[in-house]
Amino acid sequence: MLPATAGPAAAVVFYNSAEPFHTQRFERAVALLREGKVDRLLFVGGYRPWRSAVGAETQAQRARAVLGRNDVAAADGGSYDTLSNLAAICPLRQIAAPGRNLILVSDALHLMRIGEDRALLSCIDGGALGFAASPLYSDPFSMWIVANKDIAARLVRFGLGEERYKDLVQRWRYHPS
Repeated sequence: MLPATAGPAAAVVFYNSAEPFHTQRFERAVALLREGKVDRLLFVGGYRPWRSAVGAETQAQRARAVLGRNDVAAADGGSYDTLSNLAAICPLRQIAAPGRNLILVSDALHLMRIGEDRALLSCIDGGALGFAASPLYSDPFSMWIVANKDIAARLVRFGLGEERYKDLVQRWRYHPS
């Protein structure tokens, strides 16, 4: 579902480190740009303190190379999960795509979860918000893993509270063993 209002739009692409998810999301966003439905790509997610490159930044560099334009893509360098990704969108939009409508690009299950939390996107204020799903999961097992991972994360977040949850996630991602 794309914004119905006229005006420029930017695609917000949620990074996922697992294949084929990040490739499918990337390709969907590039297709929206090539079709003229968006004029900017904004990438969020993928922050891991032990990596030299953040997933969103890597995807933005890839978009610039694929499209041959340096002004087409921007990235947030600090978001690491769905809620922090959503929190990063408004500041990124203000810097790289001011006033543009937003089309959120992810897989269908992720977009359903985002729809529940879209109140976090306070910067929309009168702008249009749309959703563009990347292709469906390649197999039922992948879909089951993604759905249950989200349920577990929500339960842990609820039980620990936001600050303790963030600390746990960062420590786990820094020392995953």
